[in-house]
Amino acid sequence: MTSTPSPSPSHLIVELANQTSAAPWWGVPVVAGCFLLLGGFLSYLLTRANDKTKFHRDRAERQLKEIVEAGASLLSAGDGLRELALLALPRSTAQFLAVVSGKVKPATDAFALATNAFRLVYPSSIKTEFDQYVLTTSVLLMPPYEKDGQIWALGEQGKAHVRLVNALRALEGRESIDEPQTNENMLEDAHKIIGRLADDLKEGANHGRHSANPDDTMSTRS
Repeated sequence: MTSTPSPSPSHLIVELANQTSAAPWWGVPVVAGCFLLLGGFLSYLLTRANDKTKFHRDRAERQLKEIVEAGASLLSAGDGLRELALLALPRSTAQFLAVVSGKVKPATDAFALATNAFRLVYPSSIKTEFDQYVLTTSVLLMPPYEKDGQIWALGEQGKAHVRLVNALRALEGRESIDEPQTNENMLEDAHKIIGRLADDLKEGANHGRHSANPDDTMSTRS
């Protein structure tokens, strides 16, 4: 009986190497499909990121436009009150009230509407400028209407106007404009004016009581 010769180790190694180097027939299509799916997924992610960025950019631009338009309406309504307040400078209180009679309510209603509209859209970063502008503009049509006090109120409102304008310009990335210069002692002068007005009112009240006493005495005697 003849024995079958066993293959040599070197021959086995060559056969294994040849089998390993031979790729299966389905390998190339699978790899190509994986790259195709990966490319489509990456394209989807890139498109989604671009759409999201465009959405946020368009929304920011739309919100900024709404803020600027509402701010312009507010400033315009404030200018209407300022024009009425300017009428007090060459006139006495009685003359001023007679001139602006019938004009104050429409102007204050328009300012209130513009204020509420701006309050709905303005960012918290300009809250201080907004509050100062509303306060100083509202004071314009509040007595007393004495000339010096009215000039002070107009000056403060003018500065608040510029601050709000600069805050809106900053939101658009624009440079600031100069703030109007006013007398540094204007606030102290305003306090003095209000003090004198209080003294005048007190003196007028005392005078009224004194003038009423003789009539009361005469009525008592009769």
